Amino acid sequence: MTQQHSVPPTIKQLAILLGLAHSTVSRALNGRPGIHRETRARVQAEAARLGYVANGAARMLKQRSSSVVGLVVPNIRNKFYSSVAKSLADAASEQSHQVMLFTTDDDPVREAQAIRSLVGARARAIVIAATACPEPEALELLQTVRVIQLIRRHPAIAAPVVAVDDALGIELATVHLLAHGHRRIAYIGASIELSTGRHRFDGFLRGLAAAGQVPVQDWIVLGPPRAEVGAAALGRMLTAARPTALVVGSPEQAKGVLQEAARRGVAIPKALSVVCYGDRSWYELVFGGLTAVRLPEEEIARTCIDLLFAMPEPPPEGVSLRPVLIERFSVTIAPSADRASR
Repeated sequence: MTQQHSVPPTIKQLAILLGLAHSTVSRALNGRPGIHRETRARVQAEAARLGYVANGAARMLKQRSSSVVGLVVPNIRNKFYSSVAKSLADAASEQSHQVMLFTTDDDPVREAQAIRSLVGARARAIVIAATACPEPEALELLQTVRVIQLIRRHPAIAAPVVAVDDALGIELATVHLLAHGHRRIAYIGASIELSTGRHRFDGFLRGLAAAGQVPVQDWIVLGPPRAEVGAAALGRMLTAARPTALVVGSPEQAKGVLQEAARRGVAIPKALSVVCYGDRSWYELVFGGLTAVRLPEEEIARTCIDLLFAMPEPPPEGVSLRPVLIERFSVTIAPSADRASR
């Protein structure tokens, strides 16, 4: 825990203490370019140690408790995060609190700026889906406030996580395809640098192993959870020996997969059976309805609020919630020559 002074310093005072120009300290604290990484780290560490607050309004908040709950997520283009944000705001409102939303685009610098702003505003707590490599300053600041990790678990953040059993969700998807006779099963998912990507990939491997199947390296693509990654991955898979089935471990990647399949005239499920991780309302409108693993979004938000307001502290391990497989019509029986042995 960092030591906080009773009266937060000004930028000028920080500059004097650090022996730096006022402009240098200001640019370092605001994440502006042109500042050496080591200088920025030194300024931010000293600011955190002395309890620096960014502006006058936030400095006033520092002297009293705040009704703000911070939510820091990669983006809200991902429908999962926007749905959780809405549910979290509704649940917080019932506790007379309000949610302050920050998006990071998985950029550690933007993440650190968001955390700095929330700590400066004396947020009661922060709910965060952390980047793969948070800045040292961000990790230090998170020690000064109650934190709930959302979906992603980062080993350097000592806080409970409200997560979904990602491995189980992807295993359910894989087993569903195996039950339809598929053995040529591909996987597109997030990088294993993220806990969610790692657990989902583990679920895919676990599903195959239980049926005595071995993954094919050419049919495995891991990368950022973006539509263009899914599109490019499917394109590469279709140029060689084709899989008959595909598990997609990210909703954003699934969007790209479906767009690429339509562009190339790949009939789903006749030519390719598909199961997507994360359910969307429009899934019922394409290809006769997409089979998907549904996450309990409202329960996730409610559990975050319950843990945030737990007295005196939430359980250290957090909570893992179960996903469910929603069967629609994007999976069919594998061609007879490719069916897995029963």
